[in-house]
Amino acid sequence: MSFFTPHGIWNDAAPDPRPAWQCFGVLRRDAIDCVGPVADLVEQIALLDPDVLSGYGASVARVAAGVGTAEGERIRPRFVMTGGESLSAAMRQTIEEAFEVPAYDLYGSTEANLLAWQCAETGLYHVCDDNVVVELLCDGEPVGEGEEGEVFVTLLHSRAMPFLRYRLGDLAVRGPERCPCGAPWSTIDAIRGRTLEEVVLPDGTFLHHWWAVEPMIEQGPWILSYRLVQSTPGEITFEVVARDEPSSEEIEAVRSCGRATFGDDVDFRLVLVDELPPGPAGKHLRHQGLTP
Repeated sequence: MSFFTPHGIWNDAAPDPRPAWQCFGVLRRDAIDCVGPVADLVEQIALLDPDVLSGYGASVARVAAGVGTAEGERIRPRFVMTGGESLSAAMRQTIEEAFEVPAYDLYGSTEANLLAWQCAETGLYHVCDDNVVVELLCDGEPVGEGEEGEVFVTLLHSRAMPFLRYRLGDLAVRGPERCPCGAPWSTIDAIRGRTLEEVVLPDGTFLHHWWAVEPMIEQGPWILSYRLVQSTPGEITFEVVARDEPSSEEIEAVRSCGRATFGDDVDFRLVLVDELPPGPAGKHLRHQGLTP
């Protein structure tokens, strides 16, 4: 496996920290720096020739967008795993087209480890019900199927440090109580992102960035990645990396949608950029600016 991490885990000068069985090539796992130039990342991955490619969704999509025909033929994992941040439909399409394999998303946290994994048949997230109780609550009450709530977890096997209804600070959408694929797990339909990723409107109200961005993404399927930057309640910039070069009409459709979403009191600007580099932790920052 090749994993994208903020910085390399080991180097030639330091003792190899891997278990002996990994050193002999059994379930080998290698990590590379996800914040380097795309060309360098592609070359490193090609040299590793991974069976499974895993990393932050935006980082893998960034590499996938930079993979040419020749490089793509050298990188042929069995499948791709993403996690650590929300995976958009455009990112998934870019990854799957570049590597010609399916991409599966994982949802977890530092405190609880793996919480849910994406079903290969339905696309829903199977919750690890045998290890953790995942509750989606709104104003302290459980949400119904298809409704959005804040994620709270209770760990069933954390003996040293109990976690009871621990607030993760994430928003997600409740799925069916059982996945239609027949697996005996409850499900999550979608992972929205962090609760703190809110836009402060001029009238003092808050709007989660996803509800502002979702209609623009629907209008612009050409959007690969984005960042919503807010300098003041009345100024918002939507920075966008495009999958393919959009027409002026396609750009204007997204711009008009943004203006309609935020209203006349907000100076909304759409800016096309070549790249949105990851933050210090290696994750893609989707929202930058004012917080409640």
